Amino acid sequence: MPGAASQALYRTEANGELTTIAQTDAVIKDFYLSPYINDSGTVSFGANLRNGAQALFTGRGGDLTRIADTEPASLFSTIPNPAARIGARGEGYFRATLRSGGTGFFAGDGGVPDTLYVTELAVDGVVNTMPEKTMEATFDHAPLHGDAVRGSYGAAQRVLDDLAAVGVDYDDVTAVLEKEGVEKFVVSWNELLDTVTAALEAAK
Repeated sequence: MPGAASQALYRTEANGELTTIAQTDAVIKDFYLSPYINDSGTVSFGANLRNGAQALFTGRGGDLTRIADTEPASLFSTIPNPAARIGARGEGYFRATLRSGGTGFFAGDGGVPDTLYVTELAVDGVVNTMPEKTMEATFDHAPLHGDAVRGSYGAAQRVLDDLAAVGVDYDDVTAVLEKEGVEKFVVSWNELLDTVTAALEAAK
């Protein structure tokens, strides 16, 4: 890790070359957990973020996967040593302190929880529609922790600011999503009309 002003994590390859796993940037301020590497070459490490939170990441030299963090909406208040250990399928096993109290060991692979649509978006005064499977998952194992929306506006804005700092145009992203979403809806709607029309014709 050269210099405090600019830090990086590297993996030494069999031929002696170095692969950059992560480096300080608009999101990562510095590294605070010693890295761990599994047999397949995936590296896990802990980082202090520029917004004051901590986060666990895994990487192989490309895009990083965030396993857990202490952002305001997170279940965790701190993620102490040691760095996450990585299973054969890329899942990270780590120690963390819960905001509700107590410390435990947890597992995560950076995927989206099947209860996210409820635990992080459901709030008083908002209509929240969801698939039946999401409701069942919420009833079965959702980590309910109250209103995750109000009180986290600042954190949400910091995420948008971090994206802008690395060249992601939020307005362009939403415009493209809206355009493509409408186009796909029109296609599905026309297919539905064709199916209904054909069924009506067949019933005559």
